Amino acid sequence: MTVGSFTSISLDPPLVGFFVDSGSTTLKQVMTSGVFTVNFLDDRSEALSHTFSGGPANRFAGIPLVSAPPGAPRLAGASGWLDCVLETRVQIGDHDLVVGRVVQVDVPAVPRSPLIFLGGAHRSLGAHTPPDSPPGSSLDAVDSPAE
Repeated sequence: MTVGSFTSISLDPPLVGFFVDSGSTTLKQVMTSGVFTVNFLDDRSEALSHTFSGGPANRFAGIPLVSAPPGAPRLAGASGWLDCVLETRVQIGDHDLVVGRVVQVDVPAVPRSPLIFLGGAHRSLGAHTPPDSPPGSSLDAVDSPAE
């Protein structure tokens, strides 16, 4: 699944969390397996993000994976991973807060610009400020035309 609300919760113990629709089929899989992996996408991975934000079809068909704990797929194209063990789940309205204990962290030796979703568009943290952006802004739309 693609999540929009992901957060660090604690450093000791290392805990992360995200919100997900209570009826999510992926949430049911996480609850059954007791593990999940957070795959961080970079600004070259917009299509991959779209693949995992869709319906419950087999999203992993044709997607290369790398070795990971059982039940927690790591996407080969990710720019980093957090392997987690389910710590707790709290139902809040029509969503659930899922909290995981981080058991392994893998990041590339050379960091890449993360893919983010803001204002209805995928964006990256660009190295420059477009001329029409307010002062101090450094967010560039991934699909914006070259200047």
